[in-house]
Amino acid sequence: GIAGVEDLKGSPSHQLSARLPEFAGVGTRDAGGGRRGLVTWPDGALSAIVLGVEHPAGRPELDWWEKGGSGGNTPGNRLLMRIAADLAAWIETDLGIRCLPLPYHIERGGAYMKDAAVLAGLGHIGKNNMLITPEFGPRVRLRMMLPAADMPSAGATGADPCQDCGAPCHTEDH
Repeated sequence: GIAGVEDLKGSPSHQLSARLPEFAGVGTRDAGGGRRGLVTWPDGALSAIVLGVEHPAGRPELDWWEKGGSGGNTPGNRLLMRIAADLAAWIETDLGIRCLPLPYHIERGGAYMKDAAVLAGLGHIGKNNMLITPEFGPRVRLRMMLPAADMPSAGATGADPCQDCGAPCHTEDH
């Protein structure tokens, strides 16, 4: 899906991050002199392409953390990184549009991908604070890239899959 960067700047996570105190806990990275949690948008960023890869319930190993390489990773994330790199290369080569794949961590130049996915029309944030997609539920890993072009935004769907849900994600047996 595609989201507008100006819409992303106004999304809940982006707005909230500016008001949060500095945090250096689990999952954060050195911000290299910047402030953790604050997105630094490249000049000219107008659109964001959001990619997702399904993590089927029967393949939990796609999300298992592996040590080694460049600090560890998961097989599903490596797959998605390859897809993002290939798509960015195609956009640049065939369409002549510069395209910047974003890292996962905000501190390394990333952005809030769940917000971007919602604004790109891929799903909705559920009661479990995860992206819930119509096709794959919560079993999706995300990546994002910024093409140097103003592309039409898909926009949020407005559909809330949790509205009439019995919240099986909140039970012990799920």
